[in-house]
Amino acid sequence: MKAVIVAAGLSTRMYPVVRDMPKCMLEVGGKPIIRGVINQLTAAGINEIGVVVGYNRGEIEEEIMFDKEVTIIYNPFYEQCNNMASLWFAKDFINKEPFIYIHGDLLFDTKILTKLLDAPEEDFVVIDTKECDKEDMKVVVTIDGNIIDYGKEIELDRANGEWIGMAKFYRPDVLFNVIEYLLESKELYAYDVVAFAEMGVLGYGIRPYFITGLPWIEIDFPKEYELACQMNWK
Repeated sequence: MKAVIVAAGLSTRMYPVVRDMPKCMLEVGGKPIIRGVINQLTAAGINEIGVVVGYNRGEIEEEIMFDKEVTIIYNPFYEQCNNMASLWFAKDFINKEPFIYIHGDLLFDTKILTKLLDAPEEDFVVIDTKECDKEDMKVVVTIDGNIIDYGKEIELDRANGEWIGMAKFYRPDVLFNVIEYLLESKELYAYDVVAFAEMGVLGYGIRPYFITGLPWIEIDFPKEYELACQMNWK
């Protein structure tokens, strides 16, 4: 099992907190976020980790360049695309092998990762069954467990939870073929969930992996960073 962390974006919603640094280099608990994620992955037995960098990549590279488990992957078009395209740059690193996918601004309880690794050999996105708000990346799941919609614009009463920014893929060839199709269709600014939804349309549905009560936070705004610094991470 490999892992890919995407950490290439400009993070404009975090300005001015991160105007001159990548968001994943913010410190929580005395260490950069990216360091904490890498430590959790290696502790779980994952020793091949690709980190997709872009904006101010030198800071991230300086932090992780001596980690023998880490491969640095550069997205030179980070200003012209979103995280779906950043994930595509990890295609050769993955080389059709199963992998864990994580957003570089995600802090999470280690149990979330270990439970996901123990899940069946299927494609999963991790969904928190919490009550959502309008800014959340919401998910709609059918009674038989198929995800049929992703998006911030989903009505709150339809949402079954929020995608936290972590997934597991056992069919990476399908995922990357879909991403390539979307990029060729000029979907450069699309979120990764656009590819996930397209997989479902093509009959390669991704299963929801539900978590409840385990702490996590994805840092999109300064207020979330303040909250993350106050939380007790395990």
